[in-house]
Amino acid sequence: MQEIIQEKNLFLNQLLKFFFFLLFIVLFSFFMISFISNDQNSDSKKFGYRAYIIVSESMLPSIKVNDAIFVKHCAEKDLKVGDIITFSSKKSYNGLVVTHRIVSKNTKNGKTFYGTKGDNNSIEDPSLISFQDIYGKVFFKIPKVGYIQKMLSTPIGFICSIFIPILIVIFMDSYRILILIKQRKSLDYEII
Repeated sequence: MQEIIQEKNLFLNQLLKFFFFLLFIVLFSFFMISFISNDQNSDSKKFGYRAYIIVSESMLPSIKVNDAIFVKHCAEKDLKVGDIITFSSKKSYNGLVVTHRIVSKNTKNGKTFYGTKGDNNSIEDPSLISFQDIYGKVFFKIPKVGYIQKMLSTPIGFICSIFIPILIVIFMDSYRILILIKQRKSLDYEII
């Protein structure tokens, strides 16, 4: 009876580990696809969240080069001076996606415009941006993830990102099977 309970617990434990592993793979894939795609013309408000890799030193020391940032779309009323936002800079930086801090908020003809500046820059960005150009507010960052993104952007890195997890799963399952075989053999010897 004790052995049956132990086997059920082992099975539930393995099932739970598999579920969390699968959840991790799905979430990891979502963010890596977001990083790799770099499709700035897609509608960022569709899902409400976006992930970016920082490529310039303009936000030092708050955000460093190769840090991953996660941006959440927010309502215009939630934006305030001091927030770090990600936006499309149609005028200032030739349409690049930029992450800077809001340093001013101005209303002109009933429309709000935001002045932005990188923490490491000595002057404000040359043009104001409207709410329609803002992808969202930075709510989380992970240091140095850009190095992983650079590796996964190469064909060899992408292939490795598929085969290494598969090999790890095969190795872990083989190891578990060997342990179960040894346990069964020891039980067979005890019965004899």
